Amino acid sequence: LGRAAPMGEQLGNHRRDDRKLRGVEARDVASAAHELRRMLHAVDPGVAQRAPSAVRAAEAALKEVEEAALNTSTALATQSGSKDAIRNAASIAKGAAQQRAAAALRVAEHAASLDDAPFGEDLAGAVAQALRAGAVVASVPEDLHEVVGVAIYEGVGLSFGGAGRCGGAAEALPSSKQGRRRPIEAVSFTVDSYGPLFHGSDAASQSATVTQGSEMVRVDTPPLHLAPVVITSQDLDPDGCKDLPVALQWTEEAAFVRFLAAHSERSLAVLLGSGPTGSITRAKLQAAAEKSPAATLAAAATAAEAS
Repeated sequence: LGRAAPMGEQLGNHRRDDRKLRGVEARDVASAAHELRRMLHAVDPGVAQRAPSAVRAAEAALKEVEEAALNTSTALATQSGSKDAIRNAASIAKGAAQQRAAAALRVAEHAASLDDAPFGEDLAGAVAQALRAGAVVASVPEDLHEVVGVAIYEGVGLSFGGAGRCGGAAEALPSSKQGRRRPIEAVSFTVDSYGPLFHGSDAASQSATVTQGSEMVRVDTPPLHLAPVVITSQDLDPDGCKDLPVALQWTEEAAFVRFLAAHSERSLAVLLGSGPTGSITRAKLQAAAEKSPAATLAAAATAAEAS
């Protein structure tokens, strides 16, 4: 049988391993900070001008990573802090904060390419009438992509009475996520978030199943379409959230119309963190408006005159 190493030798080995871990974590966090600084430095000035709050969200995440880099390098130099604390700080810096910064920059770049003209009251009013009549503003065919063999929409939309969350694109939701509406939701206009729901013990496994999920957007909660990134509307557009309800739902049609009319493709993309295949666009709103009762009657009258 081999002889166990003396206690002093074991302690020395432990200290060397501990110092090695600190060094690795410090280098990894410093590398993450360097990469984020490079990404921010590469941002086009026009993007920063057109979507400033999203770029600031990325800068705030960079500060978290830089703070973690400083803490881990200090712990390495002074031999302070527990391994678990250092590992946790490094994990946050290399994981959540880095993902948040990258997501914010993606939002900024997409939003900067969109139209900034407000939708206006006429279009917003027609959309509200269409939503009340059962229309849903969500995906179009080109927005869908395949996740584990299922066509999934990852983006945002608008609906009335929970129609966007309890039917249509959300009809495959399990009962725990579907059909359990509070009374207020049955008479509310809402902004909805869509994304995949993974079922099974290991979502990454070949046996995992996926369904289309949806939920109402809250400005203080990471939306489904951005999962697993932990970023909220309050991170992306704090000023834009100041006059909004925490849950983006309105029982008064006039209040919803004011919200939608004042926004544009660009401002909604920043506020909601939506991407190229998941945004609320003027084209989607116009398509919905054509389903409003007034538009339907006008179309019928035109057809009757033509015949």
